[in-house]
Amino acid sequence: AIVAAEDNTDVDVRLVGGATVLPDRDGRVRAAGGHVANRLAAQEVMLVHSAPSPNIFTVTDLSGAQVTANKPISVFAVHVCTNYPQDQAACDHLQEQLLPVDTWGNSFQLVPPATRARNAPREVIYWKIIGTNADANITLSVPFNQLQPMAPGAAGVPDCRNFLNGQDTIRLRPDQFCEFGTKRAVQLVSDTPIMVAGFIVGQEATGLLDFGSHAGDPAMFIVPPDRQYRRSYGFLTPDTYFSDYVTVTYLPGNELLLDGQPIDLADGIQVPGSNYFYKHVPVDDGPHLIEGRSLFGIMVYAYDDFVSYAFTGGLNLTKQ
Repeated sequence: AIVAAEDNTDVDVRLVGGATVLPDRDGRVRAAGGHVANRLAAQEVMLVHSAPSPNIFTVTDLSGAQVTANKPISVFAVHVCTNYPQDQAACDHLQEQLLPVDTWGNSFQLVPPATRARNAPREVIYWKIIGTNADANITLSVPFNQLQPMAPGAAGVPDCRNFLNGQDTIRLRPDQFCEFGTKRAVQLVSDTPIMVAGFIVGQEATGLLDFGSHAGDPAMFIVPPDRQYRRSYGFLTPDTYFSDYVTVTYLPGNELLLDGQPIDLADGIQVPGSNYFYKHVPVDDGPHLIEGRSLFGIMVYAYDDFVSYAFTGGLNLTKQ
C-alpha cells in the first residue's frame, strides 16, 4: 500500500522475481514490462495486490519490489491473514511501514522474541533479508549451520542456505532476497545496505493448541539497523493482550530505565560473535518511556490466544 502526501505524485513499482499483480479495475494503473505506475492525489492510497498463484502452496511474493516517486510517499507491506509457517495455524494480519532505502543499514542484531513454549522445535523466528540493486555480501557472526537454520516459512520463498558463500556469508545479487528460521540470535554485517524483517510464528508452531495458552500468532516487524538506535523511546502496549514484552538490545556498560526504574541487565544474553547483548522485559499495559545512557534498540510485542502484535519500538531515520 502506497500513500501519497501531495497531489500529482507519480509512483512507479518495479517488480522482481517474476512477481505479478492483480489488474486495476478502474483502469488508472499502468502495468508493463515489470513496472506498475500510477499518479496519486494527496492522501490517496494505491494498493498493489499480488496475483494469486496457480498453486495454493506457492507464494506470489512482492518482496524486493522497488517503489519510487517524484514526491514524498509512505509504503506499507501488508498481508490480510497468513499462517506462518504456512502449515501451522492460525492466520493473522501482517502490516508494517517500510523504511526508505537511504535509511537502511549495514549492521543488524537479529534477536529472537521471548519464547512461549518449552522444547517446541517449530517455534523459531523467521528472518527475511532484502537487498537493493547492488550486490550484498552479508557476514554472519557465527557459521550459518550453528544457527540450526530452518527452511523459509512458505514455499517459494528463497532459502538463505542457497545463497551461502562459505560457512558464514550470504551473498545476494541485485534485487534478491532470502529467508531462514532459527531460535538463535545472530549479528549480520553487510558490505552494502540491506533491510531485515522478522516473522513471529503462529500458535500451532508452539505446540500450545488450547485457548488459555496465550501463545500468539504470526506478526511482522522491521529490524532497525544498529546505526539507527536511539537513547530514548516512547511506546504503548494495549490492554487487549495477555502478555506484553519489550526486548532491548544494548552494548555493555549501558544503563536502561523503564518508566524511571532501572532495568536489571545482569542476566542479559550476548548475541554470539557480537558485542551486543539483549534481554526480554515483561511490561504492563499502557504508555511507557524507556531511556538509556547510550544508544540501544527495542522491539515491542505481545501474545494472546491465536493473536499477536509486534513492532519496532522506534528508531532514527538518519539518511546515508
